[in-house]
Amino acid sequence: MSIEVRPLKSSQEFRQAIEVQRSAWGMPDIEVIPTRILIAISRNSGIVLGAFDGERLIGYSFGFLARDKYGLYLYSHHTGVVKEYEGQGVGFLLKMKQREYALKMGLSRIKWTFDPLQARNSYFNFTKLGAVARVFYQNYYGELFDELNYGLPTDRVIAEWFIKSKRVENRSSGKIVAPALEDAQVSLEVYRGWPRLVRVYAPKVLLKIPSDINKVKARNPRLALSWRMSLRRALSFYLGKGYIACHYVRIDENYGAHVLLKKSLKNILGDEY
Repeated sequence: MSIEVRPLKSSQEFRQAIEVQRSAWGMPDIEVIPTRILIAISRNSGIVLGAFDGERLIGYSFGFLARDKYGLYLYSHHTGVVKEYEGQGVGFLLKMKQREYALKMGLSRIKWTFDPLQARNSYFNFTKLGAVARVFYQNYYGELFDELNYGLPTDRVIAEWFIKSKRVENRSSGKIVAPALEDAQVSLEVYRGWPRLVRVYAPKVLLKIPSDINKVKARNPRLALSWRMSLRRALSFYLGKGYIACHYVRIDENYGAHVLLKKSLKNILGDEY
């Protein structure tokens, strides 16, 4: 498979982004970001990238300039891949190209939100890309109606991608430095099939989550909501105490875990676990 990643150009290419949104997130029309908004962003200091297999757009990513107390950064709102190309590295190619363009703009940070209860996203953002999270929001977007989000509060963490750091540079070349887990203590655990939060005070904490919350939600919505609320309490507590979420590990076919460290951001960005 030969995939080309580049900025979207023609109006036809921008229209294809509508279908990517529908496929990647199962978005109804009311949730889809329209073509005119994407074009406006791309022509006003934003970055709208497409992943093409031939002439077909199979994935896209867009971000725009934003500012916080530390200065300018790129806010990346969407990165999605059509379902038949999931798991083939297309999302990683899009993020690497986004990083390349952001560096050319003189930026050192990219930020976005993601659902920490979605294990695939957690692995991709923390472990594959090297982003970290220090901020958590309850029900960030309010109620959403796409397939992934419908039925649960839209809790989110803010992914911070320090694109000039050693940690991210390692990830860009495929090198992943994982923390040792022998001394980690489990805080969010599984007890008789249900989540149970036990607050512990340790330099390294694990928060377990289901490997596929979407299957859990389809089978048992009440259990899925319990996972949402338990993870909410855990992240609110630990991030509020200065912990940093920085890694995701697969435990078995049913569960994985977030790894939270009580370390300085400087150490984590240097992969000094």
